Amino acid sequence: MIELAARNQSRYEEQAKEFIQAGKLLVEIDGKLLEYRFEDPFCIAYLSCDGGESFERLGGRRLDPGKGSDEFRVFWEFADKEARVLLHY
Repeated sequence: MIELAARNQSRYEEQAKEFIQAGKLLVEIDGKLLEYRFEDPFCIAYLSCDGGESFERLGGRRLDPGKGSDEFRVFWEFADKEARVLLHY
């Protein structure tokens, strides 16, 4: 996961900003869709292996709005879930 985070650092940083502003984000990884949703106070990840017909909840990470660490937490949520998808799906 550390290697994946280092390799995709700029993309994760941009996605974190976009997610925090919009409250959701859809990303395609290796032919699968990862959808991140802000469900107060969590960033929850959902996976679709059928082109978006259905989504399975993968888990999430608690956010603390206004604490200044949300981008950092979301960054690592992206790295964690992307690694999980690449390794297990």
